[in-house]
Amino acid sequence: MKTKVQVSDIPGFYADTYFGKSKNSSFIRRNDIIEAESVNLNVNEWSTAKYKAHLIKLETREELEIPVSIPKRAAVLHFVCAENLSIVQDNKVKHKNEVNTNHIWGKQRERINHRFCNNKQYEYFKIFLTEESILMFSEYYPDSIDYFEDLIGGKKALEGNCCLTTLEMKQVIAQIRKSQDFGKLTPLYFESKVQELLCLHLLQENNQKCESCSKYSHYISQVNDARNILEKQYATPPTIRNLARMVGMSETVLKASFKLAFGITVYGYLHNYRMSIAHNLLVDTTYSIAEIAARSGYEHASHFTTAFKRMFGVSPGAFRRKVA
Repeated sequence: MKTKVQVSDIPGFYADTYFGKSKNSSFIRRNDIIEAESVNLNVNEWSTAKYKAHLIKLETREELEIPVSIPKRAAVLHFVCAENLSIVQDNKVKHKNEVNTNHIWGKQRERINHRFCNNKQYEYFKIFLTEESILMFSEYYPDSIDYFEDLIGGKKALEGNCCLTTLEMKQVIAQIRKSQDFGKLTPLYFESKVQELLCLHLLQENNQKCESCSKYSHYISQVNDARNILEKQYATPPTIRNLARMVGMSETVLKASFKLAFGITVYGYLHNYRMSIAHNLLVDTTYSIAEIAARSGYEHASHFTTAFKRMFGVSPGAFRRKVA
């Protein structure tokens, strides 16, 4: 569906379209385009009665602010995929959601806006959790009841729960985006993946509170910058020494804080990132094995085949035949 609206009408239109009354359905998949004079939104939706997921791509033609809208007694798990996003309150930047970070919060009592810069292409992935689904989740994990009550009551501060989006989280998001491919099992698959994504966030948020991690918490932005550099330059990555210099850290602190943040070494993350690219290319394209090796950052196809077989237990060719 394509709709033209005024910028000021976007929050109301978004709320009415995606959170208004709708026919009962075990699973909904839709794609909409919302056009305004200074911004275009592409909204991809996957949803059941319990959960709703949105992939939002937003292209701006001037600087603007759009009010945040969260349904009453609900929560949102927000992943920033492209371009840093500023949260504004009383014309002041209250918080910056950086690329490859994620947050969870409930309905905010204060009026806050999303601020977008001119000529940018933003992308973020949102999971909306209804009060019923949150309470059901807390019944399975009674030790978390207070946490979830604070969440849906809007008591969790937006700026207090920034987490880095791990490679595992990205893989689950990619799986959610393919939920519709599972036929009759689609609703079950979709809901299980949403719960997995929520668990990964909560686990990371809990880990950040441990004493051994707290002394590295103020490096979170620099660690994220280091990871983003690795992902952009995965084919010809910098050395750890140069990477540390690029983000203003010592090698020792970078290696230690990176391991605490992602549970893996710098080069271990790079290896897994290359393998995830190869995995997706084998599933979604018809590129030759040699071309996939090159696109995954490997100069020699034989080295790629060895690395892939070591991780997945089968050769790239056998894997492709298996998933075909």
